[in-house]
Amino acid sequence: DMNPSSLDISGLLVQKGIGVFGFGDWQITQGMMPPDAPDRRIAIYDTKGFTPNPKWNVDYPMVMVHVRGSPVDYLAAWQKAVEIKNALLGIPAQEINGTHYGGIMMLGDIGDIGRDENKRPVFSLNFRLMREGTGGYRE
Repeated sequence: DMNPSSLDISGLLVQKGIGVFGFGDWQITQGMMPPDAPDRRIAIYDTKGFTPNPKWNVDYPMVMVHVRGSPVDYLAAWQKAVEIKNALLGIPAQEINGTHYGGIMMLGDIGDIGRDENKRPVFSLNFRLMREGTGGYRE
């Protein structure tokens, strides 16, 4: 079975040393940004994406990445968002957790979406993914 894209992309970011699973600095979660500590956190959400192409057995899901920083360190959160952009944008085709990714494109650029209820800066990045051979409904 294939994973949600958010889990695959999280794993890739952990592999590249940008964040961690479990506890630690720049913890990565899927589908949620808990309001509690730690301040420095990365959340990856599965969003609607684009129309799948059943003829070519290709899906175009999207992930939205939120990077939250410390209330007193806007720059560190911005720099982490840039690290994520550089790690994902335009990577070569590759297998991630058994799913073939043909490419990753970014929609727009890094956006400052304001501060959360604890005055922590939050940045947003949106990536369009190309996943090949993932559709069991096409057999």
